[in-house]
Amino acid sequence: MTLGELTKRTIPIGKTSKNFEKAKDGKKIQMSKREERKKLRQRARDERISLEKLEKGNKSDDEKERFARTKKMMDEDLPETRGQANVLQLQMDENGMMTYNQESTVVDRHSATTDNNSKERVVENTFDNPITSATYSKRKFTDRWTPVEVAELYKALSQWGTDFGLIAQLFPYRTRRQIKSKFLLEEKQRPHLIEFALLRKLPAEMEEYTGKSGKEFKSLDEYEEEMKQLKDKHEKEIKEMTAAKEKAKAEDQTKAKGAYDSIHGGTVTKVSSKSKKAVLLEFRKNEEVVGTIEDRKL
Repeated sequence: MTLGELTKRTIPIGKTSKNFEKAKDGKKIQMSKREERKKLRQRARDERISLEKLEKGNKSDDEKERFARTKKMMDEDLPETRGQANVLQLQMDENGMMTYNQESTVVDRHSATTDNNSKERVVENTFDNPITSATYSKRKFTDRWTPVEVAELYKALSQWGTDFGLIAQLFPYRTRRQIKSKFLLEEKQRPHLIEFALLRKLPAEMEEYTGKSGKEFKSLDEYEEEMKQLKDKHEKEIKEMTAAKEKAKAEDQTKAKGAYDSIHGGTVTKVSSKSKKAVLLEFRKNEEVVGTIEDRKL
């Protein structure tokens, strides 16, 4: 063995592991998936659409076929013999005596696997999806910002300020978090350019914003017309509610008057209020004095 062979990353010594070929196949699959994701991100950037929307509509024919087979298998009715409990079956013999069936005492353990013929057998490779520190992370891969995108970001800052929600609409293939992270990085590395972009106030170009964001906005006259319609509808509902309240109040008064007339025979007695002194005098008319405090002997 030469010195050059010893300096290589892999030394041709020992036996090849039985998982070596699986690891190589898994590495190829990982690289192919990475290339597919890269092409998908580039397509989203060229078409200026969100990556999530593109991923939903980019299902391959194999995946659609697999989903169709799975759905068909789930919709199939289960056989009647499956899921039945193994119980002892009673029967009558020739002499009219009660006995049990000998076949019911035997359990066929292979009957449960007869329904697996319609299922698909897939041999999984554990090296296709290795579990790493980023397996369950919500972070997504971020492509490098091109000089054109950085220039668009500075222009958007001059037009919309630090409203990253509006700026994110200009970059549908990037998230709001990615745009804000880029802003903080630029603010740290080139603060004078960020300050100049924020101080320079550019007029908002709605046509350009609509074309890049892919969203359509109504004109001011259309918004005013909608506001007028909503206002008229609100006033109409208020009038209807007021009329309904007045009607309900009148009906309640009519019902109350009818109930009072039925009790008192249609005559209304006027109740006069008495003073407190008059009430006491009327109460003491039949009062009998049995003594006073002076008559009590101490």
